[in-house]
Amino acid sequence: MVAYTLPERPDLIFSVRGKDSEKSRQQAMEQLHHRIENEEIPADAFPNGVDPSDFIEVDSSKMNQPQALDENNEVLQAVQTLSNLALLKIDLEKDRQAALEVYDVINRLLFGSEPVEEEEIDSLKQGFKTLKVFAQNHIKLQSSLPQAEAARDLLNQALYGESATVEKSNPKTAKADKAADKADKAKGDNSRT
Repeated sequence: MVAYTLPERPDLIFSVRGKDSEKSRQQAMEQLHHRIENEEIPADAFPNGVDPSDFIEVDSSKMNQPQALDENNEVLQAVQTLSNLALLKIDLEKDRQAALEVYDVINRLLFGSEPVEEEEIDSLKQGFKTLKVFAQNHIKLQSSLPQAEAARDLLNQALYGESATVEKSNPKTAKADKAADKADKAKGDNSRT
C-alpha cells in the first residue's frame, strides 16, 4: 500500500494498492477526480491544476503518528495559504492594470462629450467582464487576509518557537515610531545642555 498527498492540500491522503509507480500515481489522480466530482473537494482547490507527478509519497510510518502529522500538516497548510495569498496578489495586480485601462475607456466613452460608436459600446462588454474579474479577485484577497495572518503566525511559531510573536509591520507606523524615537532622543540631548 502506498499513500500520496499534494503540496497544495497536505491534509488529503490518497491510498493506493501496490508500490510507488506511474500506475499508482494515476490511480491517486483518479481518486482526486472522484472526490472533486463528489464535491468532497472544492473544484477550485487546485487553480494551477494537478498532474500525477505532483503527488508526494507519504511515509506510512508517519501516518501512525497523527499528532506529528497534524502539526506538520498545519505548517504545510500555512505555507500553502501564504503561497495562495501571494498568487492572489499577483493576479490582482495583473487584473488591476487591465481594469484601469477599461476604466479609462468607460470614462471616455460613457461620461465624455465625444460621440460614441456602436462598436465601442460593444467592446465595453468585455471590459465589464474584466472589471468583474478584478472585483471578484479583490474580494477573494480581502477575505483571505485573516486566514493568511493566522498562517503567518503559525509559520512564525514553527520557525522561531512557541513564544515568538509576529510584529505587524506597517511602514507608516514604523516611520512614526522612528520619528518619535528621534524626538525623544533630541529632547534628552536638549535637557542636558
